[in-house]
Amino acid sequence: ARSMTHVYNGMTPFKHRENGLVGAAYRIRTMYGEIICDGCHSTPAALNNYFMSKGPDYAIMISDALMAKGTPIGSEYIFGGNHITIYPDGSAHLDNGTLAGSTLNINKGLRILVEEAMVPFNYALNACTINPARCLHLDDRKGYIQIGKDADLVVLDRDLFAIEPDTFPEAKVLETVLNGRTVFRA
Repeated sequence: ARSMTHVYNGMTPFKHRENGLVGAAYRIRTMYGEIICDGCHSTPAALNNYFMSKGPDYAIMISDALMAKGTPIGSEYIFGGNHITIYPDGSAHLDNGTLAGSTLNINKGLRILVEEAMVPFNYALNACTINPARCLHLDDRKGYIQIGKDADLVVLDRDLFAIEPDTFPEAKVLETVLNGRTVFRA
């Protein structure tokens, strides 16, 4: 295996005598791990533990965002035949309270990693850029800025780390460039 999906979630808890998949995710340094960085699926402390154990090169931030991404708190949806409600923290829950997904935007996940989980900025940025590209064997053309590479870029507001909950996320992504062409501009 090259990568683990949803580190911590759907896995037996890490225990000092029964390490399980979480223990393997920590221990196998060259195994990529996709982790939901919304602060709900895993606490900021758990995010810090994971990122610090993996170093800058093997953690991959994922959003686990459902179709409800960007909708108001309290929105309700039917997804996969299940009734889902969006909670105030942006998480999506089934009627029985079980976590069913997220509405996380990657730029908010970056802020959570740096400000709340206290992950070094380069670890957090790599988790959104070069690490997923390497895992998918796309790093010959994606994941970083260099002459001859695809110009896939997201331009973020300089106040990324001063996000107001009621204005996030629309005001913070200024421009999106895909293959060198602007496809979104705020």
